[in-house]
Amino acid sequence: ADVPGVGESAIIQNSFKAYINSDAKGWSDSTVLFRTSNVLGEVVWHRENVPVSDPADKGPALAAARLVSAALSK
Repeated sequence: ADVPGVGESAIIQNSFKAYINSDAKGWSDSTVLFRTSNVLGEVVWHRENVPVSDPADKGPALAAARLVSAALSK
């Protein structure tokens, strides 16, 4: 999905993989790819033991990407 307000352009992708031995938990990644001038950046927020009912938590990845892209543009 497109992410406004992070660098000149940015996208985010969420992924989830259930543990082999559990139907209720797994791990989750939120990855933000962004461009600022001639720099490409990537921020990955990885979580373990995530419940299947709430796999996506993109807030911390977006906050980190905003901080990094703002620092790069100074």
